[in-house]
Amino acid sequence: MKSFKQFLLENEGTAVQEPTEQEKYHKRFHENLQAQFKDEYPIIIKAFERNNIKPTDYENVALGFAIRRGEGGGPTRQFGVLHPKAIGKPGEDPNVVLDRQAGWAASTIMKNRERYKQSGQTGDFITYLGNIYAPTKGDVANDPTKLNKNWIGNVGSFYKQYMECTGPNCPKPNENKSPVAEKPKTEQPKKPEQPKKPQPPQDPRSPVIPPLLGGD
Repeated sequence: MKSFKQFLLENEGTAVQEPTEQEKYHKRFHENLQAQFKDEYPIIIKAFERNNIKPTDYENVALGFAIRRGEGGGPTRQFGVLHPKAIGKPGEDPNVVLDRQAGWAASTIMKNRERYKQSGQTGDFITYLGNIYAPTKGDVANDPTKLNKNWIGNVGSFYKQYMECTGPNCPKPNENKSPVAEKPKTEQPKKPEQPKKPQPPQDPRSPVIPPLLGGD
């Protein structure tokens, strides 16, 4: 076991590093999603990771959650995936279905990213994906009320909100807080100095307690 003296010698001169701007963004980005999707968040994130969407892949993570918000499906089709193997069965745990639906949505995003890249197109990817995910051309059997026409606009709006980390649930950086005005200080009459009492010698085995970081 290391002595306290060894600990001080080994850690002398080490400084606490401030988080980078990238680290701050990552934290705000995911805290925003956690606040909005609550218990669904960890299930969706794990399903995304299984399908090669890492938490640092902000564009695809934001797009996936934007699809969940835009589709707003119930407990059998949360991401609007209507394939028979993806839809929930009677009595099935909604969280199991959510995991499956999120996985299908993530796979759809990634496969179409590759197709989009190979096609050489330069237009908006969400528009490209929307024409596949929620087609509007022809007689779409699962869209009798023609709501698919809103998919691109809605998903695009949510995607932008999540990417820019805006909205009521998005934690803001501390540096954006308004400074609190300090109260004017009034001089107090000096008290006569009291003779200092002798301090007892410190036990060398007793640890030195450092001040709290950020404390007064």
